[in-house]
Amino acid sequence: MLVNYAICGRFHYHKYLHEVARRGVLGQFHYAYRVGYRFPGIPPRHLRNHPLKEYLMYAHLRPLGGRGLRPMMPLYHRLWESAVLRDWQPADVLHVLLHGTAPHLVRHCRNHGTKIVGEAVNAHPCVQTDLLRREYARWGIDYREDGRTTERMLCEIAAVDRLLAPSRFVAESFVAAGIPAERVAVLPYAVDRLPPPRRHLQPASRLRLLCVGQVTFRKGQAHLLEAARLLRARGHRGLEVTLVGALDPAYRPIIERHAGHFTHIAHVPNERIAEVYAEHDLFVLPSIEDGFGIVVAEAMAAGLPIIVSRNAGAADLADPAGGDRIVAPGDAEAIADAVEGLLDGGGKPGATADFAPSAAATTATDAFTGWDVYVERLIALYQEAFPA
Repeated sequence: MLVNYAICGRFHYHKYLHEVARRGVLGQFHYAYRVGYRFPGIPPRHLRNHPLKEYLMYAHLRPLGGRGLRPMMPLYHRLWESAVLRDWQPADVLHVLLHGTAPHLVRHCRNHGTKIVGEAVNAHPCVQTDLLRREYARWGIDYREDGRTTERMLCEIAAVDRLLAPSRFVAESFVAAGIPAERVAVLPYAVDRLPPPRRHLQPASRLRLLCVGQVTFRKGQAHLLEAARLLRARGHRGLEVTLVGALDPAYRPIIERHAGHFTHIAHVPNERIAEVYAEHDLFVLPSIEDGFGIVVAEAMAAGLPIIVSRNAGAADLADPAGGDRIVAPGDAEAIADAVEGLLDGGGKPGATADFAPSAAATTATDAFTGWDVYVERLIALYQEAFPA
């Protein structure tokens, strides 16, 4: 079996495609990234970089910021897709990222008998649009959907033979949108380090909360900041909140309502992020919509207890017995209660009981098996779905 990958970007594939190549399954890897980047362990004969889209996008960003980028992205994606089609070689399976970047490629493969695995990294686009529209409305802002990209994504989704989801949240969103459950498989991302025992929070004069991810409506950091305000009103005066991630300019007025009560760090290099985790006591990801949230697994690997929204796929990793909590999205009071529930003598049970992972959910141990095991499971999925 040969599998071609079509990924308009790089994403997480550099973490594991060398293992797919080592097992003799990798055909072509079509992607978009900077010229000259070398993927460790992947023989060059497999690599097909089509970088024009990346350079056009960044050329747009430098003088204009994000202004006008959204209407241009379908054009940039179409240029990338055309380059892929010109360089395409047949394979048994197409593994494509469902981002609205390759509907013509998907149609071409389907017409030529290639089986298609579509990988979703977020909730079904209609579900995601509904969640974000409600979140924007909460702050009195109209949400402008990118209709053309949604239409292209829906074309891709309709054509796939199997849909690969990184979490139950993503899988359930597609089933809720009408995709038959038997076409959907859940394969959570891997983390290469085993998690140490999680720290047990103690009441202290200083409690440091951390959230890592783009600071934007989708990630919901404003609800964490409101929870911190509630906690200070309850007497937790030494509470500190750090947000790490690029700030969406449209979100700035929302979080600036809490100016002076949190620290924002726009970027931390990968080689320093472990130090940031080590400097904090508790990790919170209050996402409104999040396909997975690998930062949760990273925080767990650093020994931090976690509070995570049920709308983040990484809620599958939560271990209530180990001190984790799952809360409803957009609920600042639930976050505040969960923090108190993690403190000895806090007297609050948190919100975990209502949103605990089911017995069928991925366990934390499953997620810390490494990308080699992820590849074994992925190839088994190909073979099961498309037997020779």
